[in-house]
Amino acid sequence: MKRLYKRLAATYLVSAMLFVLIFAVILYIRGRDENGYYLYQLLGGVDGNLEDITEEYESSVKRLSEEYIKHAREVSGIIAADAAAASPSGLETLRIIMGTGPISLISPSGEIMVSTDESLQGTQEDGEIISRLKASGEKNAAAVNIDEPDFWERPGYFRVTVRSDSTSFFAVRIDGDLTRLQLTSGSDRVSSILRRATTEYDTSIFAAGKARGKILGITKNNRQDIHIENVSEGKQLLDFLSLLSEGRPVVLRINGAYQIVVIRERHDMYLAAFTGMEEVMANVAAAFAIGLSSVAVITVMTILIVRFYIQKYVFAHFEKIREGIQRVLRGEGSIREDDSEVPELAPLLEMISRLGQEYVRKSEGMNQMEDQLSAARNAAEYDRLTGLYNRNGFERRAEAFFHSRNSCGALLLFDLDNFKRVNDTEGHPAGDRLLVLFSRRLSDTFTQGEVIGRLGGDEFIVLIPGAVSVEVMKARLQKLYDSIRTGPGGGAEKDRISVSAGVVLAGSGPQEYSVLYQLADTALYKAKRLGKNQFYINVKIL
Repeated sequence: MKRLYKRLAATYLVSAMLFVLIFAVILYIRGRDENGYYLYQLLGGVDGNLEDITEEYESSVKRLSEEYIKHAREVSGIIAADAAAASPSGLETLRIIMGTGPISLISPSGEIMVSTDESLQGTQEDGEIISRLKASGEKNAAAVNIDEPDFWERPGYFRVTVRSDSTSFFAVRIDGDLTRLQLTSGSDRVSSILRRATTEYDTSIFAAGKARGKILGITKNNRQDIHIENVSEGKQLLDFLSLLSEGRPVVLRINGAYQIVVIRERHDMYLAAFTGMEEVMANVAAAFAIGLSSVAVITVMTILIVRFYIQKYVFAHFEKIREGIQRVLRGEGSIREDDSEVPELAPLLEMISRLGQEYVRKSEGMNQMEDQLSAARNAAEYDRLTGLYNRNGFERRAEAFFHSRNSCGALLLFDLDNFKRVNDTEGHPAGDRLLVLFSRRLSDTFTQGEVIGRLGGDEFIVLIPGAVSVEVMKARLQKLYDSIRTGPGGGAEKDRISVSAGVVLAGSGPQEYSVLYQLADTALYKAKRLGKNQFYINVKIL
């Protein structure tokens, strides 16, 4: 049944996912094209604004030219009425009144006779302009001369030259005050339009000049740097933009993210607009999620319907078999009379009953094995006479403690004095009684967190975790010796215990148990040399 469910679910899922995938791709293409149309409309608005500002600039230059021609003719008329105005000071007064740049008077040969700018006086006017004025039949002919640099540079000069009917000079020249005229470059005008363009935060417009392939400007409310992946400014950028179809949206990686890009070509530049794909991808993801959810609902409903009919006509029979098996496992006997309609169940139930009995027998055997293993484990780590850790159990715990990072503590080694004489004179039962009594004194003196062990014979050992001062150690050992003298068995001569002890203190950091044991053994030896029944502490902390 599970295989049937899986195949049914897989069929539905595969077919539905293909449908959802195709729908998501269509939605993506539609969203990309809609964004492309929106971007191209934005570029159309910017293009129109560029045309308008170019016309406005040309109109302003024309008005400026007419204004300066008028001023030049006024200067000529003023000088004709008052010859004193032809002096540098007179011309300076007129310049200030008119708000222009330098005013100069030119001779018929083209030489600047008088000028408000001393650097111009004595220089020669452009011969082409003089020739044009002389060739003109007009009485007050005028010539406008304006600098025309490349797209990136602002005009370097602006001046008008007007022919005069005076006999003392040939023409009047007025230079524009560039600081006041505010003549702009093509790049300035493009940047101005882009700064004023209103776009959404994730939408940007930039212009790239065809002359140099440099970015001319970017819309103000966006990042002010444009980095197209694997494309740098200059000829490479121009070649790349020339390959793109105008008005057709493409997806490019710009500023580290995938963007929908549309370009519009002008005679002197490329306009490009791009926007993030977040909204498009969000719509695709939402459609994909809704589609998958719908597929999941349909799949689950289909499986539930199929399962209902399978349970109704197939599983009811299997349920009776399961109930019979459970009765056997509960020990309720064989099949009941109401199971008689399933005669095939009897051999199965009998087999399950035998398996259950076998399971019980094996469980009992496993319990016995666990008890034996526990007893063997205790025998391997505990001393049978005293109940303390034996050498194996103690050393395993001591080595683990001293190899740890926080191994600060103390190691105490005890040895019963003259124990061999007790065994020889009074027998082993008396010696065993002394060992048990001393183990009890150790257990009464040292706490549960401190490890106590019997290494063998009459040798006992204690591990105290944590920092212990010499004074505290002396006090605890003295307490042990007092309990030995005053406790049960301490008064009878035959049960009196005499014990020597050697102590070594361990500092923090990993230590070797074998080294500490040797130091404690050396301290024990010194205690016996001092007269037995006392202790010796190695005050040097390792």
